[in-house]
Amino acid sequence: LAALLAGPTAEEQAQGLWSAIPAGTALEGVDIQQDRTIVVRLRVPPEPLGTLGHETFEVIVEQIGWTLEPWG
Repeated sequence: LAALLAGPTAEEQAQGLWSAIPAGTALEGVDIQQDRTIVVRLRVPPEPLGTLGHETFEVIVEQIGWTLEPWG
């Protein structure tokens, strides 16, 4: 998750990789429920949070899900 929140490196960007997670977003915590549901809490800076649309939010959820898939 730390690498995902840090965003793609210059090399990864050159390969076309990108992140929907706004710069400056921090991991507040991760909880694993008894049913193996993983809950990720993020702190998103106020400015990007105010303009975050539904589609971008869905992409963020997908990117986190893909990142956590090996553990779930």
